[in-house]
Amino acid sequence: PPGPSRGSGGPRAAKMNASTRGKSQKNDRPLPQPPSDSVSSMRISANGVMLAAASWDGSVTCYELQYQSGNAQLTGVVPHGSAAAEGPVLALDIAADNATIAFSGADCKVRLWSPASGTNQSQQIGQHQQPVRCLRYLPDRNLVCTGSWDRNVHFWDMRQATPAATFQVDERVYAMDARFPACVVGTASRNIFVYDLTAGREMKRHMSPMKYQTRCLSVFADNQGYAIGSVEGRVAIENFHSAPTHASRNFVFKCHRGAHAAAGTRGR
Repeated sequence: PPGPSRGSGGPRAAKMNASTRGKSQKNDRPLPQPPSDSVSSMRISANGVMLAAASWDGSVTCYELQYQSGNAQLTGVVPHGSAAAEGPVLALDIAADNATIAFSGADCKVRLWSPASGTNQSQQIGQHQQPVRCLRYLPDRNLVCTGSWDRNVHFWDMRQATPAATFQVDERVYAMDARFPACVVGTASRNIFVYDLTAGREMKRHMSPMKYQTRCLSVFADNQGYAIGSVEGRVAIENFHSAPTHASRNFVFKCHRGAHAAAGTRGR
């Protein structure tokens, strides 16, 4: 995998990055009882009270975020339990109730866990044939959406063992985001799939405008388009509408590219 991202912005930014890299900032708060291995995914609940972290050690850890009365100043981070999978956990999300965590990963199982239950036992709600790389919760439909290396995107309604809906893609799912009624999937072939969840069909498919592997995707809050990030240190902005007036607003820009470019992409 690529090395850590490094900021750009000229000599001044490079100097600031060099002076702060590896040092704690004034308002940083290290998490107590952190996972024993690398963190693969993190989420904060919509109400800002719960933080969930997934790790390669197979754990999902929940923290309660405490704030000073009357303002948003963070005053404490308190461990609130953990759950375990049978392999590295690669993706998680927090449900609309701000209390339930959905997670999945290398063991191919999709699980729900409620830290408030006081137990570390989770409930399996789904299964893939290969590791699950991406997971999103859709509050508008109370669905959990998962994207896997088995080339399937499943939607689970949590009341049945079989998917409520499935989209098949051409290759392993490397990145995904869903914000009703849109779902965008990036695969190992650098293809981008856009789905209309209202109609239950593929809206469009196109090749990523970047030359290298898709790393992440994010649908805009207004559902007008999405951003694509790649391992080469570039981001593409794409609009859902194909009309020329919208297509002209699609563009690619560089970011996170300092003096030490990612291996294999220097100078390109």
